[in-house]
Amino acid sequence: LQYASLTGTLSSALGSLTALTDLRLNSGTMTGSIPSAFSSLTSLTKLHLRGLGLTGTLPAGLSSLTQLTHLYVDNNGLTGSIPASYASMTSMDTIDVRFNNMDGALPPQLDALTAMKYLFLSNNDFTGSIPTEYGSLTALMHIECDSCDLSGAIPTEFGNLANLERIKLTNSGIAGNLPVTLGSVTSLIELSLYGNALTGSIPDEYSALTNLAILNVSNSASLGGALPSWAESL
Repeated sequence: LQYASLTGTLSSALGSLTALTDLRLNSGTMTGSIPSAFSSLTSLTKLHLRGLGLTGTLPAGLSSLTQLTHLYVDNNGLTGSIPASYASMTSMDTIDVRFNNMDGALPPQLDALTAMKYLFLSNNDFTGSIPTEYGSLTALMHIECDSCDLSGAIPTEFGNLANLERIKLTNSGIAGNLPVTLGSVTSLIELSLYGNALTGSIPDEYSALTNLAILNVSNSASLGGALPSWAESL
């Protein structure tokens, strides 16, 4: 039922489809929230509820969907935080909650999702710092948290993320120095940190990032120092 211009509400009766492995309901003008009955869909591997106009919070009971690999609930009107109980969803590959009205701190417990490759958090009202525990998400390839209300620095532990290709944290309230440890993440293709409160200078260690194609640290008034010669070729 992708792109079917759905209306009405999501029926709790869908929770009785316990053999369902893939549920995709994308695009519509629906009302109401994600039914808590969806926690019974324990065979589900993919749950896409994108651009439907859903409100309410993410049900904590979805943590029972331990086979879920893809959770897309972007472009809705969801509120509240990401439940810490989602740490039990250890098969998770992708979480996408972009373009909602979610808030609260990012749960450090998500460090248990060691298979996760993509974490999309942008355009919400998340607060607090990026948990240092996310430095143990060693499969992570892309983290995006643009236009949020974060604070604190980029964790130095991100230097452990050997598969990381893209960090996008523009206009998110990030402060402090650029971590020297990112110089060891040679898989990095994009480092977009536009419009934050960065200080210090671009570390010389970043010269080792030979795959880096995008480096955007503009509109960070307190970031100084000379442009490294290696960056002139980007």
